[in-house]
Amino acid sequence: MSDAQAIANQGVAPERTFRTELRHQVRLAFPIVVGQLGMMLMNVVDTAMVGRFGREGEGALAMSAVTQASLLFMIGFTFAMGVLLALDPVLSHAAGADDRRGFARGVQRGFVLVPVLSLVASAPLLFADVLLRLLDQPEEVRSTAVLYADITVPGVVLGLAFVVLRQALVVIERTGTIVATVAIANVANAALDYALIHGHFGLPAMGAGGSALASTLCRALMFGVLLVVAWKDLRPLVLPLDRAALALAPLVRMARLGVAIGSQNILELGAFAFVAIAMGWFGTVEQAGHAVAMNLAAVSFMVPLGIGSAASVRVGKAVGRGDGGAARLAARCALVLGVGFMCASGVTYLLVPDLLTALYTDKPDIARVAATLIPIAGAFQLFDGTQVVGLGVLRGAGDTFVPALVNFVGYWIVGIPLGLHLALRTEVGYTGLWWGLVAGLAVVATFLVLRIVKRLHHVRPRVDLDRAT
Repeated sequence: MSDAQAIANQGVAPERTFRTELRHQVRLAFPIVVGQLGMMLMNVVDTAMVGRFGREGEGALAMSAVTQASLLFMIGFTFAMGVLLALDPVLSHAAGADDRRGFARGVQRGFVLVPVLSLVASAPLLFADVLLRLLDQPEEVRSTAVLYADITVPGVVLGLAFVVLRQALVVIERTGTIVATVAIANVANAALDYALIHGHFGLPAMGAGGSALASTLCRALMFGVLLVVAWKDLRPLVLPLDRAALALAPLVRMARLGVAIGSQNILELGAFAFVAIAMGWFGTVEQAGHAVAMNLAAVSFMVPLGIGSAASVRVGKAVGRGDGGAARLAARCALVLGVGFMCASGVTYLLVPDLLTALYTDKPDIARVAATLIPIAGAFQLFDGTQVVGLGVLRGAGDTFVPALVNFVGYWIVGIPLGLHLALRTEVGYTGLWWGLVAGLAVVATFLVLRIVKRLHHVRPRVDLDRAT
């Protein structure tokens, strides 16, 4: 067996005991979770440093502009990144089948799609002024947000190229490299924010524009560092370049597989963004309390998100080698891990909401609202963890369209309408919006688990982009 084959098949040997598979998934998921938290920390540092910019009032204006421009960035980037997550089944199935050529073509096709997806992801940023005018945003906020958006555009292609490398490394289980890269990027981001936002080390104080430039430079840094550090592992798997990677039909098949994943991301992002906006109808205090509770929930969400990524790889490798028993075992272990963690997290939220709120704010009114919402967050932790792990399992099996449809029904047919009804037409008030999310997540989680049982009962042939289906 060649070195390249050995790397591609890292960790794909059948695991026949629950304990062994559980241990393997924990080892794979842990660095993914750390990497996700590191990416989240970069956003926290950006917001905190922008909020301290300039004279009184300037920081608030800069934060508002950065928040709006960042949302425009997330809309496009989240969709494009979702499309590239089609690499999970493509690469893991190839690795499981010991198909080095298929693995190489998959990575190369990911890079071929990056420029096209960058145009799609950049569209909200390029039309930021038009979109913010339609949303009737103040001129001073809009002009700063447009500046942030313009500086952010070059970083989109770099961020998506990083995603391609990251997914390839996750499949060959070289996740420690990703963690090291994110750690380096966090240090660089803090230093660049300090220098560019506030004007230190002889540089001009750029405010929100400095934050955008720091983010763009850090995306270039992450891609460059990951490419250099991981090249030894990746080189035998992705070279030589294959002209077949440019063939249109396989690229379309990969894009079709990924568009469903991107749509899932947008449906979920849109639902949570809508609830955030709707909370503002009840007042700024309620909206701020919502932000505190949702930020707390987002931190714990990183754990099942990482478990879902690990599950996608483990299930995908089993499907690639046609081992239905191993695929089902990997799915069970992932669900136990994800649900177990979120149950513990949910209990914590139910027992000590005031203590958790105090970590974020010392404003009594905001703390009161957050302490009301955090126990509800505890209730939806179970369903949120189940659904994100379920999505990872099904993605590993190459099943993306039905989960996207389930997300649409759960969030937009059940969750949002029910939340609006409870919030606006009953005495439940603003908490009704969160209970709507609980109901929507429960629907999504239930149907995804049922889908897993059906999909993995008989393992279907692996995803092969070069073979028409």
